[in-house]
Amino acid sequence: MRRQALVVGVEGPATDPADDSPPSWQQLIFAAPCAQRVRKAPEKEYAYVLLEPDHDPASTAAVLGGALTKAISSAADFTVIHLLAHGVPTRNGHGIQAVGGDGRLTEELARWVNMAENQDTEGSGDPAALLILDLCHAGAVVTQHLRSLVRPERRRSGCSPPASRSRTPMTAA
Repeated sequence: MRRQALVVGVEGPATDPADDSPPSWQQLIFAAPCAQRVRKAPEKEYAYVLLEPDHDPASTAAVLGGALTKAISSAADFTVIHLLAHGVPTRNGHGIQAVGGDGRLTEELARWVNMAENQDTEGSGDPAALLILDLCHAGAVVTQHLRSLVRPERRRSGCSPPASRSRTPMTAA
């Protein structure tokens, strides 16, 4: 059984010392050290293979998106992805995008949730991936995903996001 993990902590774009305007994003200076601590557990405690992308996924939104796609679409039996970054609601307010290290936005994170959901698990019914999204507004991903799985005429429960919809990631608290 091949188990793998991708752990990414995106501090966000560096501020320009020559620019006096307030930064668009407060740097998450704890993101990289937190990711380094989190990376130790899957490898040492549970024998997961840590994914080491060719380029640092925390560098740009495009590289982050590529690393997520590669991790989700790999032939592993199980993949854990832990992403710690700034999150921004999509324009329609029903989804979320991560902020890359370059200040640009990834695609909507539901894209990767759907990729994981649609993977063939050889009829086992077992999940192929666990996405731990430690981002501002992360509950929007879960809420939207659960709504898409339930037919409106049979909905009998509400959804509660796993984290506050506040602007602060859980690990900052």
